[in-house]
Amino acid sequence: MTVRASHLIDWRQAWAEHNQRRPGPGNAEFWDGRAKDFEKRHDVSEYAALFLELLAPAPNDRIMDVGCGTGALALPLARAGHEVFAVDFSASMLASLEARRDVEGLENLSTHLLDWNEDWDAAGIEPGSADIVIASRSTMVADLHEAFSKLSAAARKRVAVTMATEFGPKAHLPRDPLDRREPDEPADYIFGVNLLIQMGLYPRLAYIDTRREGRLVRWAYLSWNV
Repeated sequence: MTVRASHLIDWRQAWAEHNQRRPGPGNAEFWDGRAKDFEKRHDVSEYAALFLELLAPAPNDRIMDVGCGTGALALPLARAGHEVFAVDFSASMLASLEARRDVEGLENLSTHLLDWNEDWDAAGIEPGSADIVIASRSTMVADLHEAFSKLSAAARKRVAVTMATEFGPKAHLPRDPLDRREPDEPADYIFGVNLLIQMGLYPRLAYIDTRREGRLVRWAYLSWNV
């Protein structure tokens, strides 16, 4: 891979090329099929606990969770008293979250079926819809610039996302034959950090380190004010 000075790189285009060289994250039908596996996880995971510790929302903050899945973050945030607006493109994931919400009587948690590629304004996601907007491990999108712009527009205070590092969750697995990235290609969060800087949004960077079956799983936590 040819390395150029970061200020000479169009990071929006670089991400698009990077993203095209690997298998996609799966469509809504794929994640619908995984909802049953996720809904069994009612306890707050180590990852979720560390994410929430870094997020540190104020007591009255309204939070929008994009790519919420079955509620790994939305549920503990709602239990803590926050008004939570959880969105996902998988109807089955949302159905699982709604079922758990109803069991616990969390009337402060609402859901919305929404895809990254939709017109968020037309879908009712108005500017400043939430104090804090989060996207946990859900930014493997075609246009990262557009995704960051949508997250920023929806937030009144700040945005927080997590992206894969070189110690990502699939690093121990055999290389997927459809993955055409070069071995020395930068990890996802490198593109995220540099793209945000080119957008004039200077993110704070932290890491969430957990262990799974004795191995390190590291996520980059990027947060920026709007």
